Amino acid sequence: SDLSSSFLPEAVEQYRDRDCTDQINVQCVSLDEFFCRCNDKIDVLKIDAEGAENHIIAGAAEVIQRNPQIKILMEYSESNRPAVERLLSLGFHMRNIEHDSSLKPLTVQDLLDEKTTWGMLFFARE
Repeated sequence: SDLSSSFLPEAVEQYRDRDCTDQINVQCVSLDEFFCRCNDKIDVLKIDAEGAENHIIAGAAEVIQRNPQIKILMEYSESNRPAVERLLSLGFHMRNIEHDSSLKPLTVQDLLDEKTTWGMLFFARE
């Protein structure tokens, strides 16, 4: 069966009429809310949120600011472009994680290439 989880109601809509799914509601908090009393260093943030990436990045603004060396891993799809642009505006450099685990530098223009499928993106500040 095709299962998915999502924080965005419009993403859940596609599964509404299927017998294999049950909808449950859970309380969500932003990363800034979750870590507001925590002074621990955060080294890596991996985001796989079925289209909610931009919301997650927006809700982690303080975490990202307090951790200048943070590395962010994020799957890429066209719906994630606002998250990519937000991270680039915060001084991050973008790379694709290649099949051999090497890092290939990317630009937003590279993401427009319809012949290439981008998988996991790596963001870091220099």
